[in-house]
Amino acid sequence: MEDAATLGEFARKLRVYFRTASMGISFLIYGAIFGGYWLLIFSIGSLYNSPWIFIGGTLGVIPLVFLCALLVAKTVPGIRRERLPYEGARWMVSFIIPIAAAIIIGSLYSIPSLWYGTLGASFLLVHFLIERPLVLNGLIKAKPFLLASILMLLSFPALLSLPPYLDSMAALGLCLLFYSLAGVYALVRAAKLFSE
Repeated sequence: MEDAATLGEFARKLRVYFRTASMGISFLIYGAIFGGYWLLIFSIGSLYNSPWIFIGGTLGVIPLVFLCALLVAKTVPGIRRERLPYEGARWMVSFIIPIAAAIIIGSLYSIPSLWYGTLGASFLLVHFLIERPLVLNGLIKAKPFLLASILMLLSFPALLSLPPYLDSMAALGLCLLFYSLAGVYALVRAAKLFSE
């Protein structure tokens, strides 16, 4: 009987480990792919002064999201995981609300690095709508979205003092740093599950 309880606890820890590790891996994959992608778009945009490059670049993000999701799924074993009620809708709301606000603000003011603050706000919503309930239910052991959102939102005002274009480049650099930090933090927290 004791062996069954030990095996059950090991299986639970393994599920939590994989889910927490997949969040860390997600930050590393999304950060690397999106960072490289936007560096290319910014480079091309600096050669050809056309808004169509950035419009096309923005539309190109859609297939990248699916590519990143596929890559993350390939890095984590195909174990069935518990889902929150309306989890898909929670993800959509977390990004749609800040993006809609950014479109309204962007139509009133020219702030090239607004995307960075918007992403930080989205991550904060992800924390409250998805990450926090997962932590409270014992399904994950890290809060990488909270960490990244706090770092991004605290650093965003400093970007506003930079000249246009430079603010976006600095934002991209900070974004890559904070994605890496959040990813490694989640992986470290996942690894600690088996030393507790």
